[in-house]
Amino acid sequence: MSDVVLFLSYMLPGSFFLGLYDVISRKILKTGVDESFLLGTTFTISGIMLAVPLFIVGIPEIKDGFWMAFWVTAILNIFAQFFWFRAFKEEEASIISPFRLLIPPLVLLTGWLTLKEVPSLVGSLGVIITAFGLWLLLRSDAASRSIKLSEILKRRGVLFALLGTLSFAITYPFDKKAVITSSSLFFAATVFILMGLVHFAYSSIMRREERRNFFEQFKNIRGSVFIFALVYALGLFFSLQALNYAVAAYASSVKRLSSLWAVLLSGALLQEKNISKKLIAVAVMFAGVIVTLFLS
Repeated sequence: MSDVVLFLSYMLPGSFFLGLYDVISRKILKTGVDESFLLGTTFTISGIMLAVPLFIVGIPEIKDGFWMAFWVTAILNIFAQFFWFRAFKEEEASIISPFRLLIPPLVLLTGWLTLKEVPSLVGSLGVIITAFGLWLLLRSDAASRSIKLSEILKRRGVLFALLGTLSFAITYPFDKKAVITSSSLFFAATVFILMGLVHFAYSSIMRREERRNFFEQFKNIRGSVFIFALVYALGLFFSLQALNYAVAAYASSVKRLSSLWAVLLSGALLQEKNISKKLIAVAVMFAGVIVTLFLS
């Protein structure tokens, strides 16, 4: 079986679950739950779910370079996920999720600096086309609101999304290094549990008002938090496993298909507006993915 087939067999379902995760994030955060509390709950539960199979398959061999990559990606993801949740709290999922498409152009640089992966010119063009699709998406949303594109870029949710995107772009090559020096299952389980505990600690120590409402907050999300955690665990496991079969920049580009699913699902599940024009823009993003994967 070719690397392309193996890559797609993992990344396509992974991107779907991650798109669904974005939509559920927006749905839960709209209830007013504290983002640090939700992050702590989600990541801890997801990490435990992924740790259970380790008792069956065993702990993998830990190769040189794993712990450095692990700590870099864990620390940066703690901030990135916080920024991302703040963005979803402020803005529609169909606007924030496509910001992930800024990551592939940045990963071209970070992948070259950290992993010495040199993408082809055609592959680079595909990533640029994908990023152009994001510009069309934001432009169409600005037109539907009768505002300038610059006004959207100044909103708090968008600024948080930009900060999260930058952090994700830096961590992505380290994600790959951690996977290939251990396993996707071991890496995801350990990093999730660590991140969950850190966000729990922050919510408890720094946000005392939210701590007093711990049981009330959990009561409000108990019906969806386990499904939410499972969706995220599946999305990350499949997408991390796919990293074994493609260079970081290209894998990152295809992973952004999660934004396509997020736009589709946000219209169906959240009744967000302007979906048809957003889908046209997403079609351009998908064209960039095709160029990257099949023509490079």
